[in-house]
Amino acid sequence: MKYKLRTYFYNTTQKDWFWQISLIPSLWITRNKQNFIETGVCADCWIFSINFLVWDFGIKLEQDYE
Repeated sequence: MKYKLRTYFYNTTQKDWFWQISLIPSLWITRNKQNFIETGVCADCWIFSINFLVWDFGIKLEQDYE
């Protein structure tokens, strides 16, 4: 089983309809299972992120199926 490490950086606001503001920096650890119906494979994904003001940035650790 192979894992892929990715970084990401998002703005948590979208024009006219969504705002998310974090006044105190917060750390989030999320586990997500992704199901791929076409192949019948279930992939594991861990996300370590920090939210502050209107930014969300962190690291994704995803299973890599080649």
